[in-house]
Amino acid sequence: MSVSLRSIRAEKLSDFIGALLDGDSPRAQALLAQLPEYPILLTRHLSTAREWLRRRPRE
Repeated sequence: MSVSLRSIRAEKLSDFIGALLDGDSPRAQALLAQLPEYPILLTRHLSTAREWLRRRPRE
């Protein structure tokens, strides 16, 4: 294997962020489904983000 598993996951994460910033919701959703190991929350509310972070164990 010439590319590490970590690099492949990071590439998918990068593609997800790109689709999200481009406003390509269907593609972003499809990519997010391939990233179950990444804890991702999308919100427009800072209080919601803070609460979500408080409930998550530190990794």
